[in-house]
Amino acid sequence: MEVSIHIDYGRPVPLFVTEGVPLLPHGVTSFYMFEPLYRQMIDACLKAARGGSLLQAAPFAVATVAGMGIDAATPRLRAAVCVGKIVRHKSLVGGSHEILVHGVCRARIVSMDEASGERLYRRARLEPVADQHRKPATLASARAGLEQMLKGSQLQKMESARQVALLIAQQGLPPAVALELAGFVLIRDAEVRYQLLEEPDPRRRAKLVWRQVRRLEALIAMAEKQSQSEWPRGVSWN
Repeated sequence: MEVSIHIDYGRPVPLFVTEGVPLLPHGVTSFYMFEPLYRQMIDACLKAARGGSLLQAAPFAVATVAGMGIDAATPRLRAAVCVGKIVRHKSLVGGSHEILVHGVCRARIVSMDEASGERLYRRARLEPVADQHRKPATLASARAGLEQMLKGSQLQKMESARQVALLIAQQGLPPAVALELAGFVLIRDAEVRYQLLEEPDPRRRAKLVWRQVRRLEALIAMAEKQSQSEWPRGVSWN
């Protein structure tokens, strides 16, 4: 879906720091916020929700650590982030939050605003990362090719691939968004997901998704050559 939400880049944006890349533009992810700093962060975001409308809640950015682990109080962060908006919220016992977050757009960290005083969470000044070199015809072709690939006999063994095929077949869904959603659902490798996040050119993102889906198709074909009796217990395509 296309989302038109104003992000005020003139003010620092709260950061939720993770090791992987759980959110990409147009994707939807649930989070369980139980650490004191993130409980405080979500409280602050919700405080902006006038009249109880989550549409008015302040956005926050999902950032990833550069390197392994987030044990340090202020781990070094990678530049690319995904700005998200809370679309569903549930308060839990003890002050924790269960939220559903919609990825709105890509952005880049310009400078950090570290935790200070009573504020426990980190913030950053961001700059938007706009899509470059939009060519609808090229993206439409990439979308059609991906749709055809997902209907192949190998990938149809995966429930997630079947669901993505149905999703991107929707005519009202812009090609750029369809390709974003395919990458969000089908690509699980953290490094490749970060490449999708930091890439401003939708054509290059489309090529990256295409290569990864081709790789997935090849892996399924290789595994098919093995007898199912040789598979590890509990393994399935889903």
